[in-house]
Amino acid sequence: MLHSDPRYKQVINLNPSSYRGYRLNHAALHGAQRHDEAIAAFEIMLSKFENAPNTHLRKLRQHYLSTSEAGDAIRQVIHVQLDNSPLRVLDTTTRLLCDREAQISIFETRAAYN
Repeated sequence: MLHSDPRYKQVINLNPSSYRGYRLNHAALHGAQRHDEAIAAFEIMLSKFENAPNTHLRKLRQHYLSTSEAGDAIRQVIHVQLDNSPLRVLDTTTRLLCDREAQISIFETRAAYN
């Protein structure tokens, strides 16, 4: 399995400025369910694309979203969905009336969001 394969370390050591080793590292960590470390490796991979001297590699960056970009995209979808919902909603689990910010906060704390 990839997450037990140390080749990504060799690739990074051979060429630390290449994105390939970090892509392998991300896949290995993700496969091992070490998600925080996988995200860090992914962010490094994105920085390698951004700093690449090759235009083709810099264009590859467009195929990926950073953590903050993904969060922004999710928030945009949330706001579009909430545009068609009532301004206040009764939370049936807490029996509290929730305004728009409370609705967003409740959604963001759900396990499915994280």
